[in-house]
Amino acid sequence: MYVLILLFSFFFFMFIWERYIIWAVVMAVVDIWFISMLLHTEYIVLSDGTLLLKSGYAPRYRIKISDMVSVGYSKNARLGYAISFDRLVITWNSGRLRHEQVSPQDKEAFIILLKKIVEDRK
Repeated sequence: MYVLILLFSFFFFMFIWERYIIWAVVMAVVDIWFISMLLHTEYIVLSDGTLLLKSGYAPRYRIKISDMVSVGYSKNARLGYAISFDRLVITWNSGRLRHEQVSPQDKEAFIILLKKIVEDRK
């Protein structure tokens, strides 16, 4: 994530220097998008047993913890609600099988919390 921010910032200043204003604006918007993801990524467990994924200006996901099929490790570089490359993949079934990547600071505690919520709901 940090590398992408630096890269787009470099391109922003390069386009400003060369007076390519439209491309500079595009790079500024992309840079702001990544910075907002870096500063505002949250994973919130709601009292109704729902996991809320929020990241910058991206759409929010609400995942029922009871619908989760698996939680595993991933190093996939696809952008998502994860700001590092050391990620967890959450797979859930909401009519169709879906998955999303997250990167909580303490991955083991996150998995334990999800397991505890599932056990308490039974």
